[in-house]
Amino acid sequence: GYAYSIPPNTLYQLEAVHAPGEWVAPNGLRLNCRLLEVSITFLAHAGAGAAEGGSKFTPPVAQLQFADRKAYVRGTKELTDELVLTMEQEWLRGERWLSRDGTEFDAATEWRYVTGIAGAAGGARPELLTTFAGTRDEDHGGWDVPCFVREVNALIDEGVASRRLSVVTDPHLTREEVLAIRLYSGPGFVVINGWLRNIGRLDTGLRLKLARNPTLTYAATVRHVCSAIRKLSRITSVGEHTSGKRLLWRGIAGELDDKFWLPDSQGFVCATELGLMSTSTAESTPVDYMTKDSPNVLLQLETAAEDPTGFHCGADISMLSQFSHESEVLFPPLTMLTVNRRKGKAPPGVPAREQPWEVEYGELDGKEFKRVSVSPVFV
Repeated sequence: GYAYSIPPNTLYQLEAVHAPGEWVAPNGLRLNCRLLEVSITFLAHAGAGAAEGGSKFTPPVAQLQFADRKAYVRGTKELTDELVLTMEQEWLRGERWLSRDGTEFDAATEWRYVTGIAGAAGGARPELLTTFAGTRDEDHGGWDVPCFVREVNALIDEGVASRRLSVVTDPHLTREEVLAIRLYSGPGFVVINGWLRNIGRLDTGLRLKLARNPTLTYAATVRHVCSAIRKLSRITSVGEHTSGKRLLWRGIAGELDDKFWLPDSQGFVCATELGLMSTSTAESTPVDYMTKDSPNVLLQLETAAEDPTGFHCGADISMLSQFSHESEVLFPPLTMLTVNRRKGKAPPGVPAREQPWEVEYGELDGKEFKRVSVSPVFV
């Protein structure tokens, strides 16, 4: 069946009571217990609009779960240290969900897709191949898993050699790491990020219990995704901009809360993304998912090379992505974004709370947005 998240302060109204044995569950069973039929009413978030369900690159602000610097420090190791299921077992539970355009997906089918032959050559149903993000694997038609592993590891070898990187551990991606990236790059990002964001704000004890609950966990998948990100991020270029920093882009459908702009105890405006964070080398990718006539935010990420404080650029997953045209650069959960300070005078119209920071207003393809310059870091 489906799992839905109901927002706080929802009004429940009792509509009917069905006696034991007088109603049939969706799976066809007649259960010997009462069924309470209710209607629910809640206020839709002003920024969600048509983007309900969201995309990887421009999620509705109502879906975002930002945390403070403490969440960044804790990292994901606590979630992935003890695995109760393999990644395959997590996906063969068959969880179902709806995409932003109402298409139904299920985890078991996603697993079969990424472990089979990519694209139409694999014999997948046409309705499975075409999504709101485009057609799957148009550039990878006919590739099987060994082919993806071979091609991405050849790219890693080339990157290690050209950058003369010192290699202490095996830099190559495993089969499981390739499959994890493939799963996230498609419709499966919905359940992975849903799980990460839902448990991310819980206290430590409850968070660990749910991370090890075999009916809910995606800890194995997250472990393999994060391991792949760290390997690929070492060969992802950060010097493709005149400033010497590669610019990446991520959107938000809606307006950032006023509390976002409050500096922390160290005087910085920063936020930690609880889920995996998709960005693109193409500014147009997140803008494509924005809606006209509603507030939008465009995060401009200024990347940098790895240093003693951590990684400052994610992993280019284009070669493995089901939608390579998105030019995706992926960051792990608990990546911290620090808003960059403004170097000059703020232009007219910028609110006072935003004037100390690099914020400006822009427009692309008829969609208006607030552009916020941030610097990412993860450990």
